[in-house]
Amino acid sequence: MNSVQLAINTMWETTRNCFMLVCISNKTENEKNKDLGVIQNNFICDTKTGTIREAKFSFGGLHELIIDQTNLGPVCMFRSFDFKDGKALTTPVYYVDNET
Repeated sequence: MNSVQLAINTMWETTRNCFMLVCISNKTENEKNKDLGVIQNNFICDTKTGTIREAKFSFGGLHELIIDQTNLGPVCMFRSFDFKDGKALTTPVYYVDNET
């Protein structure tokens, strides 16, 4: 991967010294996460070890269609959206364990 630029949309502490970074990036199709098959724009920053890694969860085909995210303590909630023919579709809400 060459140079990646990130804009942090929101961030919260998931566990002590670890932060969830929900970002928008300039990653391209060539930089998809091989295990998840998506462009991962969610990261875990561990300040104790000084590392940043991609989060280990995926939203399947709706990965780029997240409209809102909220920290709910031990879990975080991601609301997705999609549309067809100009009409909103019913889409899932994802709850992710903050230690993921």
